[in-house]
Amino acid sequence: MTTMIKLRLLTTFTYIIITCLSSNCTQPKSTQTTVASPEDTLVQIPNEWIEKLRNSSKPAHELINEFEALLYPEPKGKLIKRKSTDDLLLKPTFINVDYSPEEELLLWIGHAEFSEFAVIKQIKKRWYLLYSKTHSTWRKDPRLKIGDALSKQTPKVFYVDHLYGHGSGFGWAKWHFFRIENNRVVTGLKVVSGATHSIIGVPLGHEVNTKVYIKDVNHIEVLYHYAFHFGASAHTYLEESYYHQHERTLTEVPLIKGQIKIAYVWNPTNQQYQLADGNLKAKEKFLNNYGQFSEFYNAFRSEIEESTHPNKDQILGTFQKIMANEPETSEEPLFLFGYLSPSYYQARNKK
Repeated sequence: MTTMIKLRLLTTFTYIIITCLSSNCTQPKSTQTTVASPEDTLVQIPNEWIEKLRNSSKPAHELINEFEALLYPEPKGKLIKRKSTDDLLLKPTFINVDYSPEEELLLWIGHAEFSEFAVIKQIKKRWYLLYSKTHSTWRKDPRLKIGDALSKQTPKVFYVDHLYGHGSGFGWAKWHFFRIENNRVVTGLKVVSGATHSIIGVPLGHEVNTKVYIKDVNHIEVLYHYAFHFGASAHTYLEESYYHQHERTLTEVPLIKGQIKIAYVWNPTNQQYQLADGNLKAKEKFLNNYGQFSEFYNAFRSEIEESTHPNKDQILGTFQKIMANEPETSEEPLFLFGYLSPSYYQARNKK
């Protein structure tokens, strides 16, 4: 009998241990919904706050203060309190952009120059923050565009304009394209929205502007309008007298200009939009970034050779000298903003 009792006790104890291990009973249960997210937990935005925002029942500065307190509860006393006299921005857009039947909230919120772009999603009748990151706009109303916004077709791609830097003879902004995949906000593509790079110190003046065409959530087309000029620093390779005599023509008349439409297709494996035509990779890289001078020359060789610039021969001779003295790697241009602010889930303390 004693042996049987001991055996039953041992069996019961073993069952309890196995049950605990399989159900994680030693861990405190999360109070948040179990959805896929950057850290498997999402910040809940109270339904009451959403309704106040939707119905504009409170002044903007009060709603912004409440929102920031929700995101950063620990240093709440150190948060900057927005006042009604501040230059604030509060632009909500309620629209369904993913596969779920519920609508999402795409929200610009904060200071006018450096505003948070937030994506808030309704999950099981509650609202959760999927994404929030500061985007520089520099005294311009931030732009949010939604592909095929007037149709009821979902999902949708949406994109915002972000300023990377600006100054005398320099400005760089990009479209950031987003979509929601499994309750995650994915940044699937970044392309230039407008760029000017003609400051002293570069051998090539760079001007690009784009127009976006959304065919559907999986297909994006970007029309690039470009112009490349003889850069100010390249004059050191010319005879000084010739440069001063032709300076205006050399620097103001584009060496090449034109337009090119580039198609991007969604790749579900790596969660990115990729070039539909790999042969355009070299051109696309230089339209959206700044790299080795030889990369530009090789990418646009045919356009350069067909150029009708009045100083073409002198410019081509200069280009050959530049490439002969080009370092193996080139420094990326200094962007004043751009990557200074990580997204909310990248920045917050891990628990």
